[in-house]
Amino acid sequence: MARNEMRRLTDVLGEMTSAAARADNRGAEIAEVTGLSEATVRRRLKDAHGKTLVRNVFEGRWPSDNAGDEMDADALGEMTAAAARAGDREAQIANVTGLVEGLVRRRLEEAHGNTLVRNVFAERWPSGDEDDDRDRYERDYNVRVIPYVDHAEVPAFLEHLAATKNHPLS
Repeated sequence: MARNEMRRLTDVLGEMTSAAARADNRGAEIAEVTGLSEATVRRRLKDAHGKTLVRNVFEGRWPSDNAGDEMDADALGEMTAAAARAGDREAQIANVTGLVEGLVRRRLEEAHGNTLVRNVFAERWPSGDEDDDRDRYERDYNVRVIPYVDHAEVPAFLEHLAATKNHPLS
């Protein structure tokens, strides 16, 4: 799921009441956002008052809307998993990696405390050279490199490109 879609889903789910989430059977999606098991999500939704917002039912696990004290990717990558857990850096790591906060939280909890964050998420962590290469490819070759996390947007991009090509003013 693309990062923008995940943010929208998180916002929509967070504003639902627990009764609506139960009725719409949204447990799997909430589990993905929070990193909890579906059984835990279902139990918490069942135990919550029906008018309680989902974001409040899962208050300690729900992604925050505010960025807080932002760190750049290099500094964040040099933190240990234990420091990232203690500093509530899941949202920032999710932003860098394109993963959902629940998965980031789970992987940080499973990692040894002294492991660097960039090593916990090595397959998704930016190397620093990628942005320069993307700019150079676009500038020199007129080719846009689409990051892996945005690949879900490729079909829409291609449809737009085809529609532009067939446009009478082209």
